[in-house]
Parts: sequence; C-alpha cells; structure tokens
Amino acid sequence: MLVLVNAVLLAACVNYALVADTQWGAVALLGLSALLCSNGLWHALASVKTHTVSPGVVTGILLYVPLMIVEFNVYLRVGRVSVREAVLAAAIGGSYHLWSALYHRAAGLVGSRTVNETPKVHLQQISDVTPQPAPRKLVN
Repeated sequence: MLVLVNAVLLAACVNYALVADTQWGAVALLGLSALLCSNGLWHALASVKTHTVSPGVVTGILLYVPLMIVEFNVYLRVGRVSVREAVLAAAIGGSYHLWSALYHRAAGLVGSRTVNETPKVHLQQISDVTPQPAPRKLVN
C-alpha cells in the first residue's frame, strides 16, 4: 500500500511539473513538494520521539526532503518563481500538519483510537522477526 501511495504522490509531482510552465503550476509543484517534505520530517520527528519506526520515515527523508530542496533550488535559481512565491508555496504546503492537528483537536479526536490506529514497530522487534515456513498442505 505504501508503494502505491508514493507512486500516486510522485505521479502528482510529475503532473504538476508538466504544467509548471505556467506561474501557478510552478507554485503548485513547489507547494506539493513542501507538503511531502513536511510529511517526511513529521514522520522523522515521530520516530525520534517515540523510539519507533514510523511509517513513511524512510521515503520521506530519502526521497521527499531532497526532492523539495532540489526543486526549490532550481526554480529559484532559474527565476521560474520569485522568492515571495517560493515562501508562499513552502508555507501553504508545509502547514498541512498544523491544519490537520487543529482539525483533530477541534473534532475531539486527539488521543482517540481513530488518530492512533497506526501500529508502531519497535526497533528491537525488527531484528527479532524471523521468517516462518509456510504451512504444508495435506494430500488425501
């Protein structure tokens, strides 16, 4: 499932890149990039805070953070967007987690099972996992 989610997100980046020849297309691409980067950083923070492997931390740190850095750097360097537009895109895209937290707090979902249903895997558990042989079928 995580591969599918990341494939869709990368396809969205490619789609925005194809329309980035318009001013708002470029800003939309940078906004999406900032959202993905902030999501990766959020997962990293959650992993550090809970001493667990948070889903998405590897993809976020190894793919989305560098992607945002490169895109912002290139678009600013070639003059495709102004500094003001880049800051606006970063602020809007990077603020997703703030709005999500405010929504969950307002809806009374903080601390409930609907927010914390994602199972966490402790680092020790990863090394303790050993593959089990498949059960045999009995032939009559």
